[in-house]
Parts: sequence; structure tokens; C-alpha cells
Amino acid sequence: VTVPITSNGKYLVKVDGDGYIATEEAFDVTCDITKCGSCNPTFVLPLSPKLGSDEARMMLSWANLPNELQLSSFERGCEETDTDFSGDDIDAVMDVKSSQACSEVCKNKEGCSHWTWVGENFIRNPSMLHSCLLKNGNSGRKKVTGLVSGKGGCIEYKIAAAAACELLDTDLAGNDID
Repeated sequence: VTVPITSNGKYLVKVDGDGYIATEEAFDVTCDITKCGSCNPTFVLPLSPKLGSDEARMMLSWANLPNELQLSSFERGCEETDTDFSGDDIDAVMDVKSSQACSEVCKNKEGCSHWTWVGENFIRNPSMLHSCLLKNGNSGRKKVTGLVSGKGGCIEYKIAAAAACELLDTDLAGNDID
């Protein structure tokens, strides 16, 4: 979702939908809005499915998360960029267009708990581009450029705010409404 920033100040971003936990957060924007295009803040909000009566969600937080401790939490986000969950493979689905789509494929596959998606920056084996590797665990983590890994059903939506620009004393030819 793109929201034009027309003035500095506090922006309230709210995410809500059927089957998901409503989330809202306020963000302060302070930039030089007189320079068109120079202010492009990006806000990331988690979107989590509602839990069933037999499920629980655990949130842990540290001021400085140790690198060797691997968690799926709001601090780490749903996706781990440039990360391979090596091993634990149960299936591979080809021609999956995004990491979010791969997460949904995993969510709908019985026995799948985690996934690794092969993105455009993966150069080791171009024939694997846009593959979704379904897994029944995340026992091994390796840093691999171009791979994105995560937990099944976890989707991270990025809400970017772009600078609004005005062209004064200018007529943009064509496409007039009336």
C-alpha cells in the first residue's frame, strides 16, 4: 500500500481483515518534503492469522537479540531474507511468483511448517528461480543470497509511503477526466 506523505507529523497505520489480528501503529515522519522524492519512509507491520482455541502465540523481546538465537517473532519478522532453511524438505513447487505466495502454498500443504523461496538474486542455479521448497522444520539455517525463508502462513506486508509531488503551472497533456 502506498500513501503519499504531504506533511510531516504522526501517521497512524492500521491493518485489519477477516481472519487476521488487527494491528495498528503510529509512525513519526520528519523529512524535507520540499524536495520531491527525497522522503520515502517505509513502515512494516505484522499481519498474523487469528489463532484457534487450541493454539498459542508466544512473543519474546530483547533489547539486543543475540545473532545465534533464531526466533520467529515481530522483532525478526515473518521472512528471513538471504536465508536458506536447509534440509527438512518434503516437496518443491515450481513457478511460485513471490515469497508470500510460497508461504501460502506451505500453509495449505499438510505437514508443511516452513518454506524457502528462490528469488531473482539467487545465481547458483538459475533453473531453480521461483521455486518454493516446502519443509517440515527449520533445523538448518544458512546465509544464501537470493533465498527467502519463513514459517508457513506468515505473511509480511510492507506499507511504503512515497513523497507526494506537485507540478505547479504545468498541464499534463491527455487523459483528462472532464
